[in-house]
Amino acid sequence: MGREERTAVVDRFRADGTHKVLVLSLRAGGLGLNLPEASYVFHLDRWWNPAIERQAEDRSHRIGQTVKVNVIKYSCTGTIEERIDAVLERKQALFEELVDDVSLDLSARMNRGELLGLFGLGWRANESDRP
Repeated sequence: MGREERTAVVDRFRADGTHKVLVLSLRAGGLGLNLPEASYVFHLDRWWNPAIERQAEDRSHRIGQTVKVNVIKYSCTGTIEERIDAVLERKQALFEELVDDVSLDLSARMNRGELLGLFGLGWRANESDRP
């Protein structure tokens, strides 16, 4: 769907109160939209990067939102979706452990080898252990 067509669809959703649902893919709906008219976000197509999902959710968390936004993520038991969900939860937990809302002081939590390992880089053993 091109930008103009997507804009027309979103405008119809906003203007017509009989349109209770707007279905967008994660990639199409996750960028360049402000949807404070939406109060529910359903993730049907999971993404490997939890930040991409949060960005899509944030389309509803905008100025003008007057109600609580509910986010629902679907995952079928015993499927690849369940494994993707487990990976996403681990990634999110790691992010929350290393990064907070105030600062990014990795040197206080990781040694040089761990920090360089995040980027797939090695380090020489004779170097100082701290960055």
